Amino acid sequence: MRQDPLLQVSGKISGPQGFSLELGSLTVHDGMGLAILGRSGAGKSTLLRVLAGMMPEGFAFVGQRYVRTNMAFMLQEFALIDAYSVRRNVMLGGLLRSERLDHTRAETLLDQVGLAGFGQRKIASLSGGQARRVSLARMLYEDAGIWLLDEPFAGLDVKTRKEVLEEVLVSAAGRSMMLVTHDPREARMLGQPIMVIGQGRLHYFAPDAPDGVLLEAMS
Repeated sequence: MRQDPLLQVSGKISGPQGFSLELGSLTVHDGMGLAILGRSGAGKSTLLRVLAGMMPEGFAFVGQRYVRTNMAFMLQEFALIDAYSVRRNVMLGGLLRSERLDHTRAETLLDQVGLAGFGQRKIASLSGGQARRVSLARMLYEDAGIWLLDEPFAGLDVKTRKEVLEEVLVSAAGRSMMLVTHDPREARMLGQPIMVIGQGRLHYFAPDAPDGVLLEAMS
């Protein structure tokens, strides 16, 4: 017997300049990986924030939101703390919750995202791409039922993007994940349905859908 979904949202998001996105019934089950494709301004980041319960300023959501688990998210704003080392930034959630910190796990995650040996460095010494990977490692550190990732590999070269995504998929084994991307190749690596935002609605496709079909749905 299938369990209740971890996350279920239905309704509509509206915002400035006539923005409107009909959600239909968006459901995330345990172990599900869902890629979200869409052009710039289509509402990918807005949708992710609504799912996380973080309503963007100027937007409104009318509908229902059911959540049965906790979520960890990586937004496009890194929100790293300059006064902390890279490793302490990775463990920030644990610090805020006054939990016992797992330094070994933090270093392992930094290794997975290509930052082995960076644990003691200061945030100010990092490039933009390196800061993005610290933010990704921080999300991976969280033991959440659903991971929400907003363009986590932007600014990385193609080879590094593929390598880091492969590491994320290994870490996410058995966990639910929603990945915002503009790259159909990354979307297919999840091996599960692809959600495309286009013309103010959500459209679902099989992971082997041709690029042309996905791009047309995004228009």
